Amino acid sequence: MRTEILMAGSGGRGVVLAGAVLAKAAGKSGKYASYGAIYGAEVRGGLTAAEIVVSEEPIDFPLVETPAITFVFDQGSYEKYALPQEPRRLLLLDGDFIELRKDHAVRVLRFPFTLLASEEIGNPMMANMVAIGFIAGLTRVADPESAAEALSEDVSRRFLEGNTKAFKVGYERSHEFLEYY
Repeated sequence: MRTEILMAGSGGRGVVLAGAVLAKAAGKSGKYASYGAIYGAEVRGGLTAAEIVVSEEPIDFPLVETPAITFVFDQGSYEKYALPQEPRRLLLLDGDFIELRKDHAVRVLRFPFTLLASEEIGNPMMANMVAIGFIAGLTRVADPESAAEALSEDVSRRFLEGNTKAFKVGYERSHEFLEYY
């Protein structure tokens, strides 16, 4: 089964790193994975996005066409990525930071990624890892062990423990919401 995921947020939110880690973790879980980053034209603070494709079979087209899940951190990302194209299954929003501009035909789930990262990890900037843990838990594209291995290759030692914990927190919390996917 092919799973397409689109993640978007303002520059500095760690969307690009999160997408790379999720794709690498999926690969380490025995799946095929592709990843691409999209950057806005702004020098700082512009919108960024990550496209992740995971499959049990070799991937013949590595770009996201119709994401199963679209995750957005903020209003600008919502308006650029979620309004023009509905995901197939789930629109995932970071808490109450986003005002919906229309009724969506898919399920919409608001989850407090930033708040959870702040309260449970002590660092709101690790919301990106809480988010990919949550997405991995819903879709089963990667497990915490594979994510820990991927994180150890992509994150500095200084932040490794916190990021690994953040992924696990998101992964575990996702099990309360499996009916959404």
